[in-house]
Amino acid sequence: MAGPSRIAINQELFFVPDAATQHSYAYFPEMVNPYFDRLTVYILFSHGTTAGKVQLQSAPYHDYPGSFVWANEGSTIDWAAEDSTKALHIDGVYGALRLDISTAVANGTIRAWVIGESAG
Repeated sequence: MAGPSRIAINQELFFVPDAATQHSYAYFPEMVNPYFDRLTVYILFSHGTTAGKVQLQSAPYHDYPGSFVWANEGSTIDWAAEDSTKALHIDGVYGALRLDISTAVANGTIRAWVIGESAG
């Protein structure tokens, strides 16, 4: 029987070049995969925002070449209201994960956190 689950990471992810421009990316730390079997990502839309979408993407390894397109995982995380928080729950093991601002965030910015849980 497996031991109890525990929180092992709670970290802010930072978008580059910024937290509003389309196709700015926030990469998950290398330690997240393949060591965590459950993750939750929180996306916080700041005061004043009026639009924006974020897409979770995966690749087979962390230094995946820029010429290859990362795989989209699930649906986009869509803006709903200013000062709102959205959560995405991820099960499974991936070589690498990142967040892509797939539609620019209008009139504000976003912040993201990843919380990971590992067995035992």
